[in-house]
Amino acid sequence: MADLFYDEKPSKIYWDRKHFDSFEDQVQKLRGSPLVYVGNLGFYTSESQIRAYFALCGPVKQIIMGLNRLSRRPCGFCFVEYFEGRAALNSVRLLNGTELDGQTIKAIFFLP
Repeated sequence: MADLFYDEKPSKIYWDRKHFDSFEDQVQKLRGSPLVYVGNLGFYTSESQIRAYFALCGPVKQIIMGLNRLSRRPCGFCFVEYFEGRAALNSVRLLNGTELDGQTIKAIFFLP
């Protein structure tokens, strides 16, 4: 009876069709990007904590914290920019899903 509801359709692949010709093109360009989006940060995680944590993968050029427009307090995400794309690749591979300041963070590539 359970196999009546089992649908074996292939999963769809989504990509930014406005800026890229294909999914492979998007992946190729993102791999060289020195920017990493970091989500699910604690509201009290400081920029120095983020810099020290992400410097494990390579020298950090700058960190751009997401701020609440009214209170100017951190709102749980940031962008980490490296000098090299290889360091960004290492940080996504090694630090995505790890814990920083009591929160499991999400690190993905970002294309400016």
